[in-house]
Amino acid sequence: LDYGKPLKLNLQKADIGKLLKEIIEIIWAKAEAEKINIIKDCDFLPSLNIDPDLIKTCVFNVVLNAFQSMPDGGTLAIKTEHAEGMLSIIISDTGKGIPEDELAKVFEPFYTTKRNGLGLGLAMTKRVVEEHGGKVNIHSIAGDGSTVVITLPAVKAEQQSSS
Repeated sequence: LDYGKPLKLNLQKADIGKLLKEIIEIIWAKAEAEKINIIKDCDFLPSLNIDPDLIKTCVFNVVLNAFQSMPDGGTLAIKTEHAEGMLSIIISDTGKGIPEDELAKVFEPFYTTKRNGLGLGLAMTKRVVEEHGGKVNIHSIAGDGSTVVITLPAVKAEQQSSS
């Protein structure tokens, strides 16, 4: 993704549960190799009108950051909540967390604390999710892990296309 270009969403009816399952299958071997336990609680989800490739990239960005915050292993939890017309994808880790003074900067383009990184992953995630009418929040305590919540409108594709 080129951060400077306008986003063009390829919206289609997508099964978010299947999308999350695919992500977990892809990261499973890496998680085992890095001694990261994955907990999944993502059942009975509605189909959403989203750009599945972009949303998958967003979740991967968050999961990659979680893995990088747990160099000695830990737990990655991916769960979903569906309430008040919104679907939340909640990704939590038991990593090193983010210091409070850095928390406000994590969604800024080109902000990074890593040697090898451009600082665009979370900035792009925020941009893509907001283009879908959603939001991204992060909660973190230094030394005690982080939780990223990606919230998307849970209007079913049939309802959204008729409005």
